[in-house]
Amino acid sequence: MYDNINFYLDRSEVGDINLLNEVLENGDNIKIEQKGYSGAGIPFAYISLEGQSSHKLTFKITPYRISIMGKNSSICKYWLGDNFQTLTLVEFNNAITEISNRLGVPIDKANVCRIDVAQNFIMKHSPSTYHSCLIHLPRYMRGEVNGNLYFKTNKIELNFYDKKKEYREKRVKIPDEYLEVENILRYEIRFKRNVSKVFGRKITIEDLRSEKFSKILFEKWNTYYWKITKQNPIVFESETSTFKTKDFKNYFMAKGIESTGGVNYVYKMIDESKKAKTITKHRASYLKSVVNKAYTCINDNSEHDFIEELNSKMESFIYP
Repeated sequence: MYDNINFYLDRSEVGDINLLNEVLENGDNIKIEQKGYSGAGIPFAYISLEGQSSHKLTFKITPYRISIMGKNSSICKYWLGDNFQTLTLVEFNNAITEISNRLGVPIDKANVCRIDVAQNFIMKHSPSTYHSCLIHLPRYMRGEVNGNLYFKTNKIELNFYDKKKEYREKRVKIPDEYLEVENILRYEIRFKRNVSKVFGRKITIEDLRSEKFSKILFEKWNTYYWKITKQNPIVFESETSTFKTKDFKNYFMAKGIESTGGVNYVYKMIDESKKAKTITKHRASYLKSVVNKAYTCINDNSEHDFIEELNSKMESFIYP
């Protein structure tokens, strides 16, 4: 469930102690990577904790703050040895307890500034096959980069990608249990900025350790998926198929859309017309519904139902 988690702990949350001195004096099996002074004369140190498979967690520490962000910030890699898998709530709690003990400072009150929640699904086809089925999420920008599909705003990002392909490209060892499994689709939601605004309050490590809040995260991860408009790619079985009257219009509308660039191209045209105020918001919504209906009618008769497979995977995955 849990993947990347970024956070920072201010001294005001732990009794106004000097955090730098506390860690350097009481830290257990820590490695000092660098020490120095900032331009303003504030002392700092970069320290690391070594975890599974020699994966490091690196912290920047000053008298006023401990922060974990950027390179070597994966608690998942630290605890499990890789981030192919994700952390269950129990594993996350065990990892936080160990990190607190090794730093010599409790981090439960740390302010969380990024949360990634993810799950792998074993699919029948290549993960990229399913990208064309995930069409539209209101108010989110859709894009594809290097085989990764994303829907994003400034605060939240949904990602669908081939986890095995990612590891191969990075030349990272794939865990043994996944070596014989070829099609692994990763669905990930990333709360990347303004986490407190997304959830309406400050979120701490203590929240992430609770079952109540982890269920809220799971529900968001699940709900966002179901908000995505989905359509199977059109597979034209035969040019000589016999249609009922009601099928005729939808078939050739869908075929015309495919020949001019597909659903995303048509959606973009509608959105640009709405921005130019040549059509109303209501009209734009209606036109999209007409497109959706055409594809739905065609796909109802298709044997190539990638959406059904995706939906069944989501429905079968329950809160861990």
